[in-house]
Amino acid sequence: MKIIKKSLIKMKNTTKSLFIVWIFVFPSIMLIAQGSVIGPQDAVNLVLENHPELKMSDLQFNLAETKFDQARQVPATSFSLSIGQTNTSLIDYNFLVNQSLGAIGADRKRRNVALQEVVLANQQKNVKEVQLANRVQKLWFLWSYFAARSRILDRQLSLYELLEEKTQAQFDAGEIDRLQLSIANSKIIQLSRLISKGKAEEEAAGNELATAAWITERNIQIDTQLVILPFPANLEVNEQLLRPLEQEQLIAEAQIQVSEKELAPQWNFGYFNQSIRPDYSLQGINIGTLVPLFKKAGKAKIEEDRVRKMIADQRFEQTRQELSWQLDKIEQIAIRYNNYLRGPATQLLEESGRLRSLADTQLLAGEIDFFQYLQSIDVAFQNELEYLEAVNQYNQAIIDLRFLVR
Repeated sequence: MKIIKKSLIKMKNTTKSLFIVWIFVFPSIMLIAQGSVIGPQDAVNLVLENHPELKMSDLQFNLAETKFDQARQVPATSFSLSIGQTNTSLIDYNFLVNQSLGAIGADRKRRNVALQEVVLANQQKNVKEVQLANRVQKLWFLWSYFAARSRILDRQLSLYELLEEKTQAQFDAGEIDRLQLSIANSKIIQLSRLISKGKAEEEAAGNELATAAWITERNIQIDTQLVILPFPANLEVNEQLLRPLEQEQLIAEAQIQVSEKELAPQWNFGYFNQSIRPDYSLQGINIGTLVPLFKKAGKAKIEEDRVRKMIADQRFEQTRQELSWQLDKIEQIAIRYNNYLRGPATQLLEESGRLRSLADTQLLAGEIDFFQYLQSIDVAFQNELEYLEAVNQYNQAIIDLRFLVR
């Protein structure tokens, strides 16, 4: 037993110092990794710089700009030359040039549609950036949670391994039986299995983050601290998420106007030069109009555009309602975890400190045996793990909340 006490004095100092660090670390959950290279903002910057979907969005923007130049649709110019005989055997010619101006009003409306599509392409890119950043942040904080959990379990394993050595010494001295030794060894095996599983989850989370953020270097580590994110002050739905749908409504309305203008009369003008040899040469200009007499197809196109406008309106209202419901749901989750962290979870963490201190004191005083001490330490570690899990759930909810609000 003297061997145990002597070693535990050293272990107590180590545990005490570890707990002091833990108390100052855990209120803000600042878990520092060694040799780290990437933080949450780094991951966001990388995905915004490298993700192919954003590069595709740039191409969509360029495509929308080209449609603006295509909107002015001037019909081709008609040229004709006829050669023949009129009144005599002499050869005469007839030269005609004709130019239709097209549907001028429809052209103006097309340019408006094209301009609106340019705006839509830019808004869609902005939403895609927000979505990708949100996903990467969630993965980074999940990865950080797994890494922090692994550190707690590593600390727990180091303590158990130290106590296992002393338990073996007790067994060799005949102070405990083989059953107690086996229990201690089983604890080590169980914890080692848990650590192995946790390391695999941590590695998988890191790989998923690297894939989502398009990080080519797979050997990445955390370079900053896992913090408790602040609760958003504003809880109104982020209008940026709805702007592409609003823009689609404007485009649908403008397309109706295009279809209506296409049924309007179209003006054309021309020039002619007619020879009547040997005496005369006639020339002049003509102005006319093209009137669509058969409007059934055009009216059907207008009706189609109106239905598309109704679909755009319905999609906007549905999405706005879904975002509102989603915001209410996530807000309640975040509030629940926030209240838990401020109350019961903090009490759990404080209780862990008192439990560790009391267990160390009673074990050194001989008031409890090793197995009672181990039970106390187990409770302390479980409290810390539970607190860390609550922080992770809270942070995940806050990231989703930030995505949904302004």
